[in-house]
Amino acid sequence: MPVEVKWSTSTFIFYMGVILICYLISIALRKIVVEYPVLEKKKYISLGILVPFLLLVFVKGFITFGRDLVVGYYLNFLSAENLGEFRDKSTEIGYQILNVVAHNIYNEYWFFLLVMTIMTLAPIFYLINKYRNNIDVPVAVLMYCSIFFFPSFSVLRIYIASSICLLALDAMYENKNLKALFLICLAISFHTSSAIMLIFYLIVLFKINLKTLIMTFTAVFLLVFTQVDKISFLFSGRYSLYQGSEQTGLGFQQLLYYLPILFLILVTRKYVGNEKINKLSLQYVVLGFFFGMMGYVVSIFGRFQGIFEGLILIVSYYTFKLKGKNKSFRLVVDILVLVYCIIRFVFYISEYYDLDDMMPYTNIFGWLI
Repeated sequence: MPVEVKWSTSTFIFYMGVILICYLISIALRKIVVEYPVLEKKKYISLGILVPFLLLVFVKGFITFGRDLVVGYYLNFLSAENLGEFRDKSTEIGYQILNVVAHNIYNEYWFFLLVMTIMTLAPIFYLINKYRNNIDVPVAVLMYCSIFFFPSFSVLRIYIASSICLLALDAMYENKNLKALFLICLAISFHTSSAIMLIFYLIVLFKINLKTLIMTFTAVFLLVFTQVDKISFLFSGRYSLYQGSEQTGLGFQQLLYYLPILFLILVTRKYVGNEKINKLSLQYVVLGFFFGMMGYVVSIFGRFQGIFEGLILIVSYYTFKLKGKNKSFRLVVDILVLVYCIIRFVFYISEYYDLDDMMPYTNIFGWLI
């Protein structure tokens, strides 16, 4: 029987503290860059990126709570001596292999969770660092911490897949289509929800224009909305609980989530010399909004929002451009972004603190917050 989860103000304050501390660190240390070697080459990383990364690894890497983490993930890891004995063979093969490898390297569950944490966070902060001269780094850190970090505590597979999808998005931007396709397939091997990035891959590959995209998504949404009872049978087995349209929250949330981002892109696009970025960003946001709205028809799509971590780079890029052209407007932009991110976090934690067992915060060091 699931344990009743009660709201904890101290946990909420702790989570808010993590968000704000990482944000302030990224502001204070963003101009301090340190050198590190990679294959005899010199690489550089901002302390405003490295320190929040390490802090988040500590906060997440040693937790002992989360609905999926303390039951399914734990039992799977215990059985992971080899693929033949793996407990839940309905899970994706990449996730199974990672369990087996970690289990045979060091048979401690906390070690496996730490590995998954690093694999989830490293691609995100790698890309933030890669584009640190072209994005608003504090905004990128804030966006990740407030929107994507805490949901990843329980649904680990989705967010490790999402981080791989973020690398695929970067590959698409660099016109490395085969690399992008490989990364998407790798992400699917951790969670099948990553298959939605194949849609974005095809959109980019076949250069589908925004008008066609909107019309197609509208038609599909209306079709699914009117035929939802006839397609619910498609979700069986481990996904049967997502049949139907039951979901927490109200439909207006997707408008609240995506309209500010869309407005930011449309207002700032004139300052962007690269039309390819404008096109990719709009396509990506429209796809994210579409699946967000689909979540109110078939609830499983609501979980797919974790795949859209690319919003971190998009929002931080456009705020960087906007603040660069309107220096007197910088403080206003920072305040608006901060308010937006805090609202999104409050919406998440108020709806999912019990569904994902997010309270209280505990870890292997005996912390109870």
